[in-house]
Amino acid sequence: MKIVPDRPYYCDQLAIDDPDGVIRGIFVGGCVHERNSWSIWEGARSHAHNYRRNEWFGWICILRPDEVLTQTGEMTATLAHGIAHLLCPDQYHSAKWKRTISKMGYPSEILKSGLKPLRDGN
Repeated sequence: MKIVPDRPYYCDQLAIDDPDGVIRGIFVGGCVHERNSWSIWEGARSHAHNYRRNEWFGWICILRPDEVLTQTGEMTATLAHGIAHLLCPDQYHSAKWKRTISKMGYPSEILKSGLKPLRDGN
C-alpha cells in the first residue's frame, strides 16, 4: 500500500492489529490536530496523543509516509513507539512505556529516544 501525506489512516486500511483498541487513527504528514502542520513538534518525526484529556487522544501523527510501514507492510519502529505511548496513557517515557516498547520487540527505541535502558525491576 502506498501511504501518502496529509491524510488520516485507520488500522484496517494499514492491516495493523489493534487488539487493545487504543488506536483511533494515524495521521501522516503533519498533526491531526493542526492539520498538515508540525509547529510545536519541530525536531520530532512523530508523536502520539496519549493524554486522556486531549480531544485527539488515540491518534498517532507521523511526519513521513515511509516511517509508518516497512516495504514489506510491517509496522516501523516509529509506529510501534507511538502505539506504546497509547498503551501507556497519561505518561511520557516512563518505566511502563519502556517495558511496553520492549515487549513489543522494539527495545532499541529506548536508547534512540535518548533514555536510560531498563534496569531490573524498573
